[in-house]
Amino acid sequence: MRIIHVAPLYTPVIGGVEDVVKHIAEYMARRGHEVYVVTYNRLRRGGVGSLPREELINGVKVIRLKPTITWSRESHESKR
Repeated sequence: MRIIHVAPLYTPVIGGVEDVVKHIAEYMARRGHEVYVVTYNRLRRGGVGSLPREELINGVKVIRLKPTITWSRESHESKR
């Protein structure tokens, strides 16, 4: 089965949602499924475009797209 997860951020970014998506995606890949994660190509604070566009991480095919908006709670608070 092909499974696609869509998440705003993914490994190597650390966070609750990122960790949950990583564990589920890797579990399904170990079970023999073709697993993709589509995410933004950015770090939590800046770093836009600093990660590989496509990458295989623990059997999960990660596709990173250029973000059109980089607003987040962290970036909003740093501007105060």
